[in-house]
Amino acid sequence: MVDEHTLMKEYLNYRIHAYTRAKDFFQTKGPLPVDSHAFRTLFALTYQYPDGITMKNLASHLGISKQQLTKLVADLIRKGWILKMQSQDNKRSHSIVITQTGTDVFVSLIGELSTRAGGTIRSYSQEERESLYNAMHVINSLLDRT
Repeated sequence: MVDEHTLMKEYLNYRIHAYTRAKDFFQTKGPLPVDSHAFRTLFALTYQYPDGITMKNLASHLGISKQQLTKLVADLIRKGWILKMQSQDNKRSHSIVITQTGTDVFVSLIGELSTRAGGTIRSYSQEERESLYNAMHVINSLLDRT
């Protein structure tokens, strides 16, 4: 059984290693810094909430205040990447949805990142790929619970 100290040490090692590696990997040129709330918003709307999400829930998902989200949403609406739609059920509630333009921008950026990651991933055997996928799935599932 792993004690808490050993687990914390390994966890911090993982996070530091991942951050250090990601810093170089995510240095992209283009309309959207990968480490931004805007990127995380488009990621969430594309992959996690394709039917939209309320402002309150999106703020919670991103870990930012509703005031910060209001500024972010206004900027993304101005760029034509998202829409703010009034909820049919609750007239005081608004859902955020991604537009086709937002999807195109995001998919292009993901394509660039995938191309960069492809070389590394192609160097792995099929068994290594499956192990990596399973490990990342477990880690992400556990981290999503926090």
